[in-house]
Amino acid sequence: MRTRLVKVLAVTLLLAAGVAHGASSHRTQPRLIDQERFVQLLGALNDEKFADGKLAQLRITQGLYLFNGAQVVAVLGSFEFWNDRLEGLRLILPADSACVGAILRYFEAAPDSYRSEARRILRL
Repeated sequence: MRTRLVKVLAVTLLLAAGVAHGASSHRTQPRLIDQERFVQLLGALNDEKFADGKLAQLRITQGLYLFNGAQVVAVLGSFEFWNDRLEGLRLILPADSACVGAILRYFEAAPDSYRSEARRILRL
């Protein structure tokens, strides 16, 4: 348990340091998450057993990073249930319109109500 707590804290600090490192305190624009930080985030998500823990990890990055389509799909794939995937989608920022297409294709396998909610979240 202690090892897991230390690992979660380390990932939290690394993700936060990525924003603070070399950045002015006035930086408000999210930036594309780099591969190293994304791998750390995905590892932290996969280490979490339950959706609440995964969502807590995503809240750390909320508003700080943009994600490409493959990254969004990988993050959403770490959740077991569609309703949790929708909650995850609310917390991550797609980088561009190509991401939106990847997200919509991902939700094609979901029931209609979840597809509609994903479109609403994406403001389509």
